[in-house]
Amino acid sequence: MRLIPVDEADQIYELRAVLDEFVGRRLAQAITPEQVRELRARVGQMEKAAARGDVDAYLGTNVEFHDRLVELAGNAKLLGMYRRLVNELHLFRRASLAQSGVLPVSTREHRNIVDKIAARQPAAAGRALHDHVMASRERMHRSKAPAASAAATSKSPSRKLR
Repeated sequence: MRLIPVDEADQIYELRAVLDEFVGRRLAQAITPEQVRELRARVGQMEKAAARGDVDAYLGTNVEFHDRLVELAGNAKLLGMYRRLVNELHLFRRASLAQSGVLPVSTREHRNIVDKIAARQPAAAGRALHDHVMASRERMHRSKAPAASAAATSKSPSRKLR
């Protein structure tokens, strides 16, 4: 797995937001009750991982949830492209989710996505997915801010005390 620069991650998040919006719209038009139950169960797994503070379990379930959404959309070309994009974001996603207070927020976003899809509201489902991806992008930037700040501080010349 290669480490990509933040500006490239930004571009991937933007593409994901567009693709996920399409997925949300499509699923809201074609979802079955069985598929809704499956998605709710996956969100339940995320809630349990969040309650334990288990970032790795949460990340794995999160990745599976989003992958499953794209699978359910029924477009093999989209699925292949999506998986390539998501693979490149793995390290950023883990760092973003490890931030204090993020897991419950992310879980609420996932529950909202499933609610909109289940309610057969294509525009709202698409918007919920788009907003979730863009919020994830913002969390990525917040997770990188302390590192960037520390790097800038270490590069600045030290001031001598008189």
